Amino acid sequence: MKKQLIVESEFLDNLFLTQETNDVRSDLYHFITQDFSDYHLICDFEGEIDFQVAMEENPIWEIMLDKFNTIEYQSSLKIDKICRDTNKFSHSLFFLDRDSSTTNNFTEKYGFIFLNNKDIEKRWAKFAETRKGVHFKVTKSKLIPDDQKLDCWSKLDKYCSPLNSLIIFDKYILNDSSNQKMSKNLLPFLKMLLSNKKTIQPIDITIITELKRNCNIKERHSVIERYLKNCGINSFNLNIAIHYKGFYPKSLEGIHSRFILTNYFHFKCDASFNFFKNNGSINNDADMRINFILSENNEFFFKKELHDIKQYLDKIKNDSHPSPEYKIMYYPDKQNSLLV
Repeated sequence: MKKQLIVESEFLDNLFLTQETNDVRSDLYHFITQDFSDYHLICDFEGEIDFQVAMEENPIWEIMLDKFNTIEYQSSLKIDKICRDTNKFSHSLFFLDRDSSTTNNFTEKYGFIFLNNKDIEKRWAKFAETRKGVHFKVTKSKLIPDDQKLDCWSKLDKYCSPLNSLIIFDKYILNDSSNQKMSKNLLPFLKMLLSNKKTIQPIDITIITELKRNCNIKERHSVIERYLKNCGINSFNLNIAIHYKGFYPKSLEGIHSRFILTNYFHFKCDASFNFFKNNGSINNDADMRINFILSENNEFFFKKELHDIKQYLDKIKNDSHPSPEYKIMYYPDKQNSLLV
């Protein structure tokens, strides 16, 4: 898991002066100075001398000295070039002294977090919320407050952006059985995730699942691809892999929970993501938790899930099993920037 922080010094100077203005700015200050570590830092200084001067003027820089692993100086940050070179850094944060229109355009263009001093309250609020963890109950019961009730896919919308890659692990998500239709679950969820995304690079989607004997991996791939393209969504790379315990590496402890990993969030559920029946009612009472993965306490759990997935995908091969149902273990490939 490779992390990168790109900072313009004016941003941190402003944050140091305004950190106590409200809870959101205070949370961002806490995140930078106490919670975020082991990253590559790119900053807009000429070199080490300028960095030393900045540490004397702004204590945040001195605190960060123990947080980053490597540092790179660029007196004038070339954001487009940095973004094009960040394929190996899916988890990049940009804290810039730019106007909101510019940072919003960068977010849409590259699927990374871009903050500026003028809209910290608006842009950082959901990350502050999910640093602590968000809990939804999948239900339509009136006993659960509306803001904690997941009764439609749109309630997850704000936690799905920025986005440039995702992995879905759910054994049943492609079964398309009578009361667990893809048309009510996976397909609208993917549409919500990908609608209005204008990223230059296609968004990587990997689905790891189990299929019934009469299901065909290529056919399922075609159904999803056709649906998204009919919705006007064309910029994505879709891969499907089959989950089969018989192919587990010896060191793999096993994968059981249903989860979704993106470049910034970890969704975990105690039941399949096939939440909704054909009539819109709930299949099973379930609990879903959402965490911002760049907070230290959340990062470990994300890394464990990602490590297990990578172990498994590295092991499986096509045309390596005598049984016809396991001849094609993935289609068309296994590439996803989260796995780099």
